Amino acid sequence: MVDVLDVPEQVKERWADKAAALESRPLALPYASSFIRAMVGQHADAHTLQAAQWMIARYPDELPLDIGPARCKALDRKFVDAASRAGRLPRSLQAAEASWVATDEALHYVAPLLNMHQRWAWPETQLRVRKHGRHFTKIALAVSGQAFELSVGSVASANLLAAWSWSRL
Repeated sequence: MVDVLDVPEQVKERWADKAAALESRPLALPYASSFIRAMVGQHADAHTLQAAQWMIARYPDELPLDIGPARCKALDRKFVDAASRAGRLPRSLQAAEASWVATDEALHYVAPLLNMHQRWAWPETQLRVRKHGRHFTKIALAVSGQAFELSVGSVASANLLAAWSWSRL
C-alpha cells in the first residue's frame, strides 16, 4: 500500500520546469491540493493515492493540480464491462472505485485497480454544477458532444471548478 507518493526525480524536474513556465498564470485553489498533501504523506485515502501513483506512471509530463474520489456511473459501467470482457472481472465493487485528477492539460477519471481511465483535454471540456449538496456535488461534464455526470466531494468540487476556470485563461 502506498503511504507517500513515489515521484521519480526526473518527473519532479519536468514538473518544476512546467510550473516555472506557468508562473504568469497563477492558480489559486480554494482548498489545499490533495495531490500535494499526498506527496508529503498527509493524505489518508489509499485509493486516491493509488490513482495518483497511476497518473504519475502514465502521464509524467502533465503537472498534477489536484485529485479526489469521484463517481461517474456511465464510466464505471463502461470500465467494469471492459474488464469483464477482458477476463478481469473485478472481485469487488471497490475495484471500480475511481478518482478525478486535474492536471495542467486535462481532467482525468482514473480507476487504478481496473487499470482504466478517461482523459478530457481542458479546451474541449465544459463543466457546470448540476447539484450542490452538503457532502457531494454533481458536476455535468460535456466533451465533444458526450455528456457525463461526476459526483465529487463538495469541497473538492471547488478545486475542480477552479482548475477548469484556470485552464480557460
